Amino acid sequence: VCEVSGESVVWLAQRLGPVLTSRHLSRNLLRMLGLCYTGQENLTSCSGSTSSAPMTLIGDDNAFHVLRCLSAIATLYGEQVVVVQYLGHATDLVSVCRRKITGVLEGALVGCLTLISQVAGFLSDKSLSELLSENLLRGLVHPSLRLLASYSVTIPSGKEGRRALAIKVLACLVALTRRADHKQRVILLQTIQRFFYAFTKAHDNPQDRLVELPPECELKTKHKLRDDFCDSPPLSLNPSTEPETLRHQAQEELKDALSPEFAYLAFKPFVDFFGESVMEQNLRNYHLVKNLCDKYLRERRNSGFPIPGTCDIEPPEVIEGVPEAVTPIGSFSNAIVIGNRIDLQESGRSVSPGIHEDAHKTRKPDVNNRHLHGNWLAYWEHELGRSGKDSRMNVKQIKLQTFAGHCNSVKHIVCLASENSFMSASRDKTVRLWSLRSQGDGSHVSQAQWTYTGHRKSVLCLGWVERQRVAVSSDSSVHLWDPFVGRPVVAPGGDWGSSSGSSPSSVAVNVLRPLHPPSSAVACGTTDGTVRTLDA
Repeated sequence: VCEVSGESVVWLAQRLGPVLTSRHLSRNLLRMLGLCYTGQENLTSCSGSTSSAPMTLIGDDNAFHVLRCLSAIATLYGEQVVVVQYLGHATDLVSVCRRKITGVLEGALVGCLTLISQVAGFLSDKSLSELLSENLLRGLVHPSLRLLASYSVTIPSGKEGRRALAIKVLACLVALTRRADHKQRVILLQTIQRFFYAFTKAHDNPQDRLVELPPECELKTKHKLRDDFCDSPPLSLNPSTEPETLRHQAQEELKDALSPEFAYLAFKPFVDFFGESVMEQNLRNYHLVKNLCDKYLRERRNSGFPIPGTCDIEPPEVIEGVPEAVTPIGSFSNAIVIGNRIDLQESGRSVSPGIHEDAHKTRKPDVNNRHLHGNWLAYWEHELGRSGKDSRMNVKQIKLQTFAGHCNSVKHIVCLASENSFMSASRDKTVRLWSLRSQGDGSHVSQAQWTYTGHRKSVLCLGWVERQRVAVSSDSSVHLWDPFVGRPVVAPGGDWGSSSGSSPSSVAVNVLRPLHPPSSAVACGTTDGTVRTLDA
């Protein structure tokens, strides 16, 4: 049922256009995404023997089809959906969580972080450069880090909630690191530094705070790190709790969430990507994090469990059209399985699913001409900012599309019930069927899908009989035809039974209008001053 519903949503998004899709589909999908992670049970790690299980939440399975729909909408209409709607929703949610955190807001925040880590690949290099520092880091990741490491609030789901938040912040950092260029990775290293500083707060190692820093690192951390983790974000859900008790409870939650296991699983991807020396230079508490990793490895060896490789800290890939990943043989092997064939690859970077510049996960293909830009983007942004209760006609004089084909004036336009097609009647003796789709930047010229050429005179009026799903038009005589099949249903003309006694051919129809469903009749006004009905 979920899969069929998801396919239906994607199908509707293609037909409704960007405005209705954003108002009625993606907006509600964003709300549903938060519900997938609401509740302590949905923020619990999945049980399993695979190494990636500790980084996968039960809510990830619940949110799979929702993420798939949101990603498909972003694929269809382009990166502006991510920039304006998805990222805007996430930053607004974070600002609400600063004031008050509830179970619903907690799940919504985890869901938004999951979404941003999934759709980061849709951003172009230019957009990522513009959004990274202000919107993505300061607007989303840094407030989430402050909430994660705060002692002044207890997360509604306790240590599971803090761990889920830590996992999703880590997933965002990995996704952004994978997409960033060299200059942007320098900025991300400062945020990664702040992320790992939370381990100092959790384990409260005074000696680690006295580690001497190189001058360039001292400038980064001396004034920023403690400010980012000041104990003043959201208020507690239980105001009657003693401050000291609340602080102790929050510290225990943070310590349980940022365990030695999580330290290893978080540290390993960045070490594999940046290298040990870079991490040692940039992490103020490098020795603390390294000790936690060593502690976890000793526990694994003593218990007889194998040492895990790099964990995949993102939910399963939900984008359609992505080629199937190859299967590595071993963690450091250069042999991969493709179907029933084993290929040897050139030795190089490991094929483990950590932070690596895999083409199909870093940039999504941009092959759709329906991406929002130009006038379509301006129109979409205007409509998206309007209140849902505002139903007034609002003509913005923005040119969106041109429909070329008629060689004389157009007399009548009728929209079909599908909402993505319409018909036009003209003095050039034709009725044309058009497909309405958002494409181009406002200068696109569309051609007719089909043309009805059965009229001998200028077409005066046009109608659509919903019950029979046929078109009716008049050039003094009535034509009934099927626009989908492309042929007449009833031959033109017929006996109208004129009360004036005139012959049927002398009675001309000036105007017609189909009656509302479930009626299939068409009211016709004739030149003899009478109104007749035609049963379609």
